[in-house]
Amino acid sequence: MPWRVRVRHRTGYSYAGEVLASYNEARMTPLTDANQTTLESRLEVLPVAGTHCYRDYWGTAVTAFDIHTPHSELEVIATSVVETGLRPWTPGTFDWSELHQEQVRDVYAEWLSATSRTESRGALAELAADLCGTGDPTVVAISCLQAVREHLEYVPGSTDVGTSAEREFA
Repeated sequence: MPWRVRVRHRTGYSYAGEVLASYNEARMTPLTDANQTTLESRLEVLPVAGTHCYRDYWGTAVTAFDIHTPHSELEVIATSVVETGLRPWTPGTFDWSELHQEQVRDVYAEWLSATSRTESRGALAELAADLCGTGDPTVVAISCLQAVREHLEYVPGSTDVGTSAEREFA
């Protein structure tokens, strides 16, 4: 049974002083795919700015805008209506040898490369290593997601864009 969801996201930024210009890109339009359809999406920018829309390397809708009037605050409000659950999700079937192929690593390099925020050497790495021996990759991935969900509690304001997975999982 499909669900219709209205999502409103507000991002605000206050500069230390007045700025004469700012250049921005917003990726706030939900994807339409086999499991959801974006029925409506709009982006409001304050102060008002002209926008240019395009799709990036991954197919994400990008709204680019620049402001050339003096301003000390920037507000971006994205509102979307999405219909979800159009068909049930079914996991793919893979084996470890397929996932270790160079072609797969090349296609998904952007998602598979560790960064300072995703790299883990402690408890999170131990959990992943323990789960990797438990079966096929789909089962392992779902088990990892469930274990992280059980371990973490959402607390507004406790993290920011610089928080690493390792710090949060410890």
